[in-house]
Amino acid sequence: MNSKIFSLARHKIFLCACVVLFLCVSNTQVRAQERIRIGISSVSPGFIPTIIAEQKGFYTKYGLRSEHVIISLAVAINALGTGELDCVVSVGQGVSAALRGFPVKLVMMTEDKLDFFLMTRADIRSVTDLKGKVVGISYPGSTTHLVAESILRHFNLEPGRDV
Repeated sequence: MNSKIFSLARHKIFLCACVVLFLCVSNTQVRAQERIRIGISSVSPGFIPTIIAEQKGFYTKYGLRSEHVIISLAVAINALGTGELDCVVSVGQGVSAALRGFPVKLVMMTEDKLDFFLMTRADIRSVTDLKGKVVGISYPGSTTHLVAESILRHFNLEPGRDV
């Protein structure tokens, strides 16, 4: 195990490459009629398949006029509920919302495993060395928050008490 980075999962490059290749060779001339707004938190590798699909006309092929909206994923779930967004590219916030009773469905995944890690100072050699330390996350309820808590619990550390 790497002393600086504790990997929870590995990214599947091959899957993304296949999706990108498929989208690059797909060409369509169909006119889009129904507008869909897709919420993403940034232009980053995790959202590339949906962005390329939009740019290559993949949505248009099925009669959809797509628009990506950069928005905080915590806010995006609420926008999904009010109809301001039609879909959100977010697993963690979607699962969290579903656990609270929010009516959401997972309809597509672009990766078969999620990639998360903890980065530490050189003097921290294992996850258990984090006891009594402070761990930074993006924001409460975020995917990084949920994953960090899962990692800590896996190593018998109680988030909020031990770390």
